[in-house]
Amino acid sequence: MSATIDATLTKITPEDKLPLLHRFAGEITGSFRRSIDALIATGGHLTEAKDQLEQIWQKSAAFGWKLFLRKQCHMSESFASKLMAIAKNTAISNSQNWPKLPYAVESLYNLAHTFSDQQLQEMLDNNDIKPEMTTKDVKDLIDGRKQKQRDKANSLRIGLSVDLASTSEEAHITTEFEQLLKGIESLVDTSSLRDHARITSNLDRVSQ
Repeated sequence: MSATIDATLTKITPEDKLPLLHRFAGEITGSFRRSIDALIATGGHLTEAKDQLEQIWQKSAAFGWKLFLRKQCHMSESFASKLMAIAKNTAISNSQNWPKLPYAVESLYNLAHTFSDQQLQEMLDNNDIKPEMTTKDVKDLIDGRKQKQRDKANSLRIGLSVDLASTSEEAHITTEFEQLLKGIESLVDTSSLRDHARITSNLDRVSQ
């Protein structure tokens, strides 16, 4: 049996047909969860194969890997890379999170590629990510997070520039501030969500 049927669905479905909704929902979600398991397992196999085969092929590794994927596995290198990224993310590979995740490979890859394992787990815990999200929904979520990051990074950059000027006589602090300033400028340019927490944490430490 699946979870409680949506109230709107109960209104448009005859009562004697509700068990059918339960059955279909259970079959589909169960199959979906197994499909995520298969994606993760495939990504793990690909990672292991790539590591070992590249050692064997050495100078011919790049050519050999592409040929192996195309001829033996019938998949592109880009698709294989996405599966490996998905499998590597511990938040996605955690089976307890599977009911909360969207189903599309592209959506899972974008989440795994954009966010760190910890960031993604926090978003899942906060219900920021939902299984009904489309690829566009995930893209909009990422774009929104990036915009917030740009705003925060710009604010930090302005404040840091002021602090840098006021501490110019302290060489060791200045050097560290300069490094952080470069990091924040990079943050604004590249929107690297994975680096955001690390840079802002270092900024708080130096500013104390």
